[in-house]
Amino acid sequence: MKQVRFKILPSAIMDAVMRHSEDLEMKAEAAHALWSYTGVGGKPAQETVLDSSPYVLDFLKDGLAMARADVGSNQYIATIRKFIGCILSLAKDNKEIQDELVEV
Repeated sequence: MKQVRFKILPSAIMDAVMRHSEDLEMKAEAAHALWSYTGVGGKPAQETVLDSSPYVLDFLKDGLAMARADVGSNQYIATIRKFIGCILSLAKDNKEIQDELVEV
């Protein structure tokens, strides 16, 4: 698993999210990047994402809520899809993370 070489990516993405916390488009792209990262890296990537910031799950929950509230946008469905895809990618074949997601 060469994913180890890219362990810094989730932390860098979450740093950007924390700096631009009100920008829904940026949050959606961050979720999409994390979705891709966990999709390629599997369970080690899932754990790296969750370890990258204590706010990852809150970021996904808040971003999804912002996206759902943005009903009038042309990108409404695509934005929601990015958050849902990231959440599902984090949960795939990982009961511990599924339990955390249900809790949040």
